[in-house]
Amino acid sequence: MTEPANNGDSGLRERKKLRTRTRLIDAALELAERQGYERTTVEQIAEAVEVSPRTFARYFPTKDAAILSLVDQQSAAVGTELALIGPDVRPLEALLAANLAALQRTKSTGGPLGLERFVAVLRIINNSPDLRSVAVGQRSVETRTLIAERLGTSTEDRTVKLISAVWAAILVNAWGNLGTEADTAEVNTGNLTDRMHQMLIDTFDEFAAISAELRDSV
Repeated sequence: MTEPANNGDSGLRERKKLRTRTRLIDAALELAERQGYERTTVEQIAEAVEVSPRTFARYFPTKDAAILSLVDQQSAAVGTELALIGPDVRPLEALLAANLAALQRTKSTGGPLGLERFVAVLRIINNSPDLRSVAVGQRSVETRTLIAERLGTSTEDRTVKLISAVWAAILVNAWGNLGTEADTAEVNTGNLTDRMHQMLIDTFDEFAAISAELRDSV
């Protein structure tokens, strides 16, 4: 007779953990946007949520992990879309289609992040060279895993590494200036996904044109 109560207690604990985790992420985003990522500390994030740094550490090992956990969620959404694309589609084209589909889902539903968090994460990453380097590296590892699974090979496969490196370069060139001083337009929840969508298509087309020129010159 006590099992339903225990299950209820367990569910309550999990919901409380999820709320605390979400509050820590939101505090990290708010502080990093307001005062800069480099000036934001774990202690400040914990204080904003009224928990101890030790409690913060139970959820995230570093402040990087708190912010980039949202990148993980978006990468997971891309992975879900990639799995729906037929094996006859070439890897880079499949990555393009999967990323565009994930962006469309974010525009329609808010996606796993929510549009406001999506905008905040992009601004923070693009205005912090160190964090952007970590984010690009993290995304590259995730891309290698997805492509290796798609091709039925190892993440150490030379082709997998090359595809991942090329895709990382495309993403950085497409989205690297969004939300920075170099960006000529304001980034907000109303225009971000559309801008990211078009910039990614334009950059991919430019890459394809350069690749074609290189093939023709050989």
